[in-house]
This record gives sequence, C-alpha cells and structure tokens, in this order.
Amino acid sequence: MTTPVQEQYLLYYAIIGISSIFITWLSIPCSIEVSQIKIQPISIPRREGVAIFIPTPLLLWSFNSPMLLDNYLLTACVILFAIGVNDDLPCIYDIKLFITCIASLILITPGNIRLYKLQDAFGFYELPFLPSVTLSVLIIMFLINAFNRIDRINSLAATTGIMVSSSFSALFIHLHQYELAAVSIVLVGAISDFIKSKLAQPEYAWVFASQAILCSR
Repeated sequence: MTTPVQEQYLLYYAIIGISSIFITWLSIPCSIEVSQIKIQPISIPRREGVAIFIPTPLLLWSFNSPMLLDNYLLTACVILFAIGVNDDLPCIYDIKLFITCIASLILITPGNIRLYKLQDAFGFYELPFLPSVTLSVLIIMFLINAFNRIDRINSLAATTGIMVSSSFSALFIHLHQYELAAVSIVLVGAISDFIKSKLAQPEYAWVFASQAILCSR
C-alpha cells in the first residue's frame, strides 16, 4: 500500500526544497553579525549557521507524517547544531566538541543508524553490535571534524554539502527512505541560498562551524 508521499514525492520534495530556500533567504539578513577572527583580515558573519539550521526541523515538523520524521536523526542534528553555534560564537575546547558528538551518537544508536556489514571489506561481512557501533562512531566523528575544518576555506564546506546531500537525496528516494531524503533536500535548499548570499556579498568571508557540522551530519 502506497502513501500520499510515495505517490507524489516529486511535488512533495519540490515544496520542501523551495520552502527551505525561502526560509533561509528570510533568515540570513536577520542573523548577520559581523566580527573579526584573528587569522582573517576581513569581516566574518558569525551567526549564519542559524539560518541554515532553521528550515531543517521547521519543515520536517510542518510536513509531519509517520514516513517523514526520524526523531533520532533530528535530535542529533539539534545537538550538533548547538555545538556549531558555540564554536561560532565563543570558541569551545575540542574536548567539549568530542564529548558532545559522542553524546549525539549515543542518541542515534537506539535508532539503529549504523554500519551493519562491510561487504567483504578487510575480510568482514556481518559486524557484531559493539564493533558496528564503534566503527560508526569513528566514521561519523571523522566526517564531522573533516567538514568542521574545511569550513574555513571559503564556501568549500557548502559546495561539498550540496553535492553530497544531492547524491544522498537521489539514493534515499531510490531506496524509499523518504524521511532521510527529506532531510537531505532541506539541506540542499538551505545551503544553496547560503551560496547565493555569499556571492551577493563577497566582502565577507562566510565561514561558520554550525553550517559545516550540520552538513557533515
């Protein structure tokens, strides 16, 4: 039995993507607060990650259905966004970042969002529970920190986030994982509007950890 989302998913995802762009477009001018970073010779907006995060829970809750809300994923996104905002405003120590990321992954574990198989990589097929969770934690921690490092390179994290999120959107739609596809499409729309804002105001160096960490998630 198909659901209305499955029957009209193209229209649904188009509405989500356009709404994400529109909400981000409204949020960015309200969140600009320019400041200086020691290693940067030009002004840097510090709160633009808020504008990218806002559409994610708002749209998924507004279009709520049993197929399109993954509570574990959204909870982790909220926690990781809080990490990024703290990194954008007053700097936090790496140990706090590490501990908070581990806490968010513990929340994801009951949702079984982890690696189950290695498909004969290194001679392994099925993974026991503990090695599966450990490997998943290490991989996600690596991705989070990798995106958090490249956000200092102008628009690299945003461009990479659009490419990766678009690819995952197509993959999740093909696999009928509609709730995960919705999250990816919201990110594509929000980050696309960020790129537009960056091009419209090239006098600023648009870098922020909250955007990079959310992209990595």
